Order: sequence, then structure tokens, then C-alpha cells
Amino acid sequence: MRKKCFTAWFDGSIDHINQKAYIGYLIISPNNKVIRMYSNEISYVSDIQRVECLALNECLYFANRRGIKDIKVYGDCKYVIADIVSGSEKRKCYKRTKLLRNEFINCELIFKPRIFNKYADHLCKLARYGTYVVQGGKFNGMQFGNMSLG
Repeated sequence: MRKKCFTAWFDGSIDHINQKAYIGYLIISPNNKVIRMYSNEISYVSDIQRVECLALNECLYFANRRGIKDIKVYGDCKYVIADIVSGSEKRKCYKRTKLLRNEFINCELIFKPRIFNKYADHLCKLARYGTYVVQGGKFNGMQFGNMSLG
């Protein structure tokens, strides 16, 4: 039986009217402690699949830098996750994802519908409205320590 591992959730969003793009991710330890919450505006990209991939890459990069070696990563962009899991390199950002995933002992990518990705989705929305988050532990008065994300 596999021991409990780190979990992460990522999301991306685009505002085509104002030509802005946003990413967000959340990393949680095996004992449900928030390791990192992150939201930010990135350079405008009109392709949502690329923005989702960039969010995933930021998440994996941070997890790798923290020494995390076993992680389950959830996202709501079915096509990005399917392409990456299948080994596709049709997008430049997928190549970086492949390199980042190779740094982990285990890095499982799992599609979850948007309704289950509300925390990363919320972080993207915060960035969209000018609130950028880079922290762990507490967020907006809400403790994430004992929530269930599985």
C-alpha cells in the first residue's frame, strides 16, 4: 500500500477582454498542512491549455525545489492532463512538464472536474481581481489544515 503523499491542485484562467492570464496552485503535505498557496498574473496567453500547463509547471517547479519527491497533482483541464500523461510533446510547455516530472520519484497527474478544483480556481480568481497570494498555512482567514481535498 502506498503511503500518503503530497497533493497539489492547479488552475489557469484568461481574461481575453483585458488580455491578461492568471495561474494558481495549492500544495498540501501528507498531514494536510498547506505548504504553498500561489496566485499570480502572467504574461497574456490566449490559449487556455497553455495557461493551464504553465500553472502546472510552476506548481511542479516549486514542489521540486522544496524537495518533494512523491506528489499527486489534480487539475481540471482534461486535455492538458491527457496529453501530458500520454507523453505528447505537441506543445513547448509539455516538454518542460516532462522534464519537471522526471525530477520526482512519483508524480501522478489526475483530472478532476472544475467543481472539485475550487481551491486552485479560487486562487486564479483572486489574481484576476488583483489579490496575489504567496504563502502557506492560513489563507483569507480560512484554515486549510483539516480540509479534505481527495
